[in-house]
Amino acid sequence: MIIDFWPTVRAMLACRALQRFTGIEPTSLGWGGRRSGVQPDGHRDHLDQKKSLIAMLAVLAVGLGLWITNLKDMGIVSSLVGWLGSLKVSMSTDAYFVMFSVLFLVGMIQPRFNYWRLEPNEFVHYIQP
Repeated sequence: MIIDFWPTVRAMLACRALQRFTGIEPTSLGWGGRRSGVQPDGHRDHLDQKKSLIAMLAVLAVGLGLWITNLKDMGIVSSLVGWLGSLKVSMSTDAYFVMFSVLFLVGMIQPRFNYWRLEPNEFVHYIQP
């Protein structure tokens, strides 16, 4: 599970460095910093076959629903896209550093409580309280 954290941790550190040392405005890196926390493939191995199929069908159903409302000119999709486009997401260098620190600490502490060991002829999964 720690492998899922590293792209986000690196992106937070990179956004902080870019914003601090180059003088880039907070609104230009805001979406990039937020996007780095959303990893669609991060939890693919935590779902079994049935849950993966249900999740894919749910995404398909929502996509078809949005497509149909757009075809019927209901205005929901266009107003949602307009609202998302008008958002000015900004994060300070301190916010990037706090998110980096928290994710880094969680990523370093979590394997101490949930880990696998190779014993003679078997793998043993240890989960501490």
